[in-house]
Amino acid sequence: MKHAILLYKRLLIMVLIFAFILSGCSSDHDEDLNTGVFVDSNVQGLKFECGNRVGRTDKDGEFYYKTGDSVEFSIGGVYIGDQVEAQEIITPMTIVPGAFITHRKVTNICRFLQSLDEDENPDNGITISAATRDIIRQEITDKGLTIDFDQPAGIPDNFGNPTTDDFGNDAGVQSIFNRLGRELLDYSAAQKHFFQYLAETKTLAVDLIAIGDGMTAGVQSGNGNLNSYTQTDGYAKKIADFLISSTGLSDWHVPLLKLGLNDNEDRILMRSDLEALSAWQETEEDEENPYIPYNLGVPGSTLNDIINEKTGSGNELLDKIIWPIPNPDYYTALAKENETLEGYPLTEDSKTQLEAAKWLANQDGHETRMKLFIISSCIHDVLGTSIEGNGDNLTLAAINAYRDLLSEDDYIQSIKDNLKTIIDELAAVHYSYIFIATLPDFTRMAGFLDEEDIESLAAFEGADITPKEKEYYYIGLIPFKDSVASALKPDSTNADLNSAVTSVLSVDGNFMNTEESNLIKNRVNEINAYINSLSATYPTLFVVDVGDLYDKLNDGTLQVFAEGDAEDSEDDKYYTLSRKYGGGFYSMDGIYPSHTGYAEITKKFLEKLSDPFDNFENELTPEDDNYDLAPGDDGYLLGGETGMYIRTKDIDAFIEYTWSSDPYRDYDGDGFPTGPGSVAVIIGEMSDIVTIFDPVFESLVDCDDRYDEDAGINRSDILPECVTGVACDEL
Repeated sequence: MKHAILLYKRLLIMVLIFAFILSGCSSDHDEDLNTGVFVDSNVQGLKFECGNRVGRTDKDGEFYYKTGDSVEFSIGGVYIGDQVEAQEIITPMTIVPGAFITHRKVTNICRFLQSLDEDENPDNGITISAATRDIIRQEITDKGLTIDFDQPAGIPDNFGNPTTDDFGNDAGVQSIFNRLGRELLDYSAAQKHFFQYLAETKTLAVDLIAIGDGMTAGVQSGNGNLNSYTQTDGYAKKIADFLISSTGLSDWHVPLLKLGLNDNEDRILMRSDLEALSAWQETEEDEENPYIPYNLGVPGSTLNDIINEKTGSGNELLDKIIWPIPNPDYYTALAKENETLEGYPLTEDSKTQLEAAKWLANQDGHETRMKLFIISSCIHDVLGTSIEGNGDNLTLAAINAYRDLLSEDDYIQSIKDNLKTIIDELAAVHYSYIFIATLPDFTRMAGFLDEEDIESLAAFEGADITPKEKEYYYIGLIPFKDSVASALKPDSTNADLNSAVTSVLSVDGNFMNTEESNLIKNRVNEINAYINSLSATYPTLFVVDVGDLYDKLNDGTLQVFAEGDAEDSEDDKYYTLSRKYGGGFYSMDGIYPSHTGYAEITKKFLEKLSDPFDNFENELTPEDDNYDLAPGDDGYLLGGETGMYIRTKDIDAFIEYTWSSDPYRDYDGDGFPTGPGSVAVIIGEMSDIVTIFDPVFESLVDCDDRYDEDAGINRSDILPECVTGVACDEL
């Protein structure tokens, strides 16, 4: 009896000690404990070991820990993932440090957990019962076996090549699920479920990195005219704004470039910084800790430049846009001394656009983020230096400026090779997705005017350009402004107009002839065909058909919502954007987009950004109960808390708002917009009024663009200086 009593006491003491240990995992007994959650949905029944505490996650997936504790999770003696620092939210990605949602080890852990769920419906939470844990212990632990989660899961690689499902064929895994009478989920189903959780809780971390030329940078109203007023309306900035509100994108900055004074050579730009998350707040530059830029697009860049042109090689704009990613000493000197760089030799830290993009993707702390690379380029590869004069250098030699001694076929091949090099480098970045824009028909941009374009701008009735001295031609905007526009006055005649056109066509460089336009069209078609073919080779590359957007513009079928009643669509009014000058899509140069044009390009990218998530049922419809969609709503789930996603109508509302206040919109219908105007610039003790656009286009500004149908106001009779010969401030 005494032995029995002694044994009972010992057992009681052991139970109490064990209960005490477990009580250390309860926030009810220790005010110093934090509450953490293990989620792939909330997972109940996981054993956790944190410090000297052990326990099991409850129905909410909760466990308890002290700050600084490490935690490890297991099921029936099978440990899943690594021991990691305990934190508020732990997912299968957390316990596989440095891994992303598509990593095979993460995926296999998700497959394992979701397939063990008691009711086989992980959407309502994952419950791992005591009976299931016992089976795992009997089949694996008691037999001295192990389960290796870091095995191929059948996930295709970045180039679409299939892999074997070694984890699904693992003897221990098969033994468990044979005992349970269930099947192990495949990689696709498990990734889909996990992604949906990450999206709904806004925990899918994303990096958005843009590379390219002036289109990427946000140039408007002049080749190379880049400043804070144009950059914030570029498509890359607008994409970032949408993603910030709907995903885990948090770090996205663009270095703003301040306008200089008119008497400075090329209106030298001074770099400042803009943080996308600070309500558009422009800040004083912090030389010790400047913002890291995520828009690396540089005006004038060819594909070869993106690959090979390094900072510090003479392109000051490249230096300012990419700083401080390369060589901090050099660029701190640039900030302090502006142009005096003696004593600060370049080092191996100098980088190209492409190298800077890879540096951003691989910087510390970003290993597990999804990388979205957006690319818009090739305008200079196709047009050469012909656009550098804003339309007065349209010669065959300028168009072929980068062709050197190559044949046309070899030149096009070199462009394709450069594209492939860029895609290869970016595709090799872990967890990367690449979005590349197709090219528009550059010959049909508003900055190249044909006969019909010019006739439509005439202020006199019956304008008709009759002398067809060339088979076909497109006159550049500057020659039009300087030599043709003055023949468009109300008192002009067709004789005046035809004489002006004939004079312009007598100078090579003022117009693009048939041979030149066909050369450009062929380059565009060849490059677009190649871009489209790449999507079959690279599963993580997605083609954004910007060329199709321009085709709709050229066909007269691209419309923006102008006004209407949401309850009665019959009252809706739409405005058809035109490819012509003043048609609403282009800025003052007729080449780079207006605010509305960039907004339309933004929409094309946003629609395509859903494609990597097709396996995760990314498109939304009103039948999706979790997202409170009204009838007629649809959109794309890119992440965010419940109800946080990108809706099609939100994108359309953004375009409508942009259109309503676009300074490049022609209100009175005379074909000329007012443009973005001027601002006061103060540098030291000097000041000046500086146009936001390239001053070369100042005489194209409509002197009075007011139009109010209800008030009977239409100032289409007030025309630009290039037409009337009278400056606006003299009217």
